[in-house]
Amino acid sequence: SLKKSYSTDQPDQLISSASITTLTEEFGYENTVVSPKFRSASFLMTATEELGAIAVTQKHILLVDDEPNLLNTIEFILEAANYRVSTAADGQKGLAKLLDYQKNNIQVDLLITDIRMPRLSGIELIERIKQLGLQIPVMVMSNHGNRSMKLQLKQKGCDFFLDKPVNDDDLLRAIENIIGH
Repeated sequence: SLKKSYSTDQPDQLISSASITTLTEEFGYENTVVSPKFRSASFLMTATEELGAIAVTQKHILLVDDEPNLLNTIEFILEAANYRVSTAADGQKGLAKLLDYQKNNIQVDLLITDIRMPRLSGIELIERIKQLGLQIPVMVMSNHGNRSMKLQLKQKGCDFFLDKPVNDDDLLRAIENIIGH
């Protein structure tokens, strides 16, 4: 367990050498997960002897929805909460981005998707992800979520469901619970 937390409000910032010294004294050169308070940024900090610095990286969320206004609004909310956000306008484009990220060793920490979309639905997207063996937590946001749909989603690997319209605080709280800030 962590004895001390470190955080920064600047993504991709380098932490001072004093922080590095404190980290190395307390944790050696092991990976350290930083857990700032709710609504602030979440970072993975890695101390390396060779670099003499700690790389700070934002959590990456892929947001897939065919409603452009909602996509832009949620993207704005997540970026304001200091997440790195990628977007796709439908399930097929979302799957293509996930495969491209996997090929290029770019980590996606959470997939947020709608259910009803053209070309590839959210359910089909979740099924394809699971078939490919991708280990990505999934949250579904939809206004089409009756009880049987929610049960089906859970069986297919959905980690959390939010009804649209989505409250900002509920969204950020759910994300925090899923990806473990």
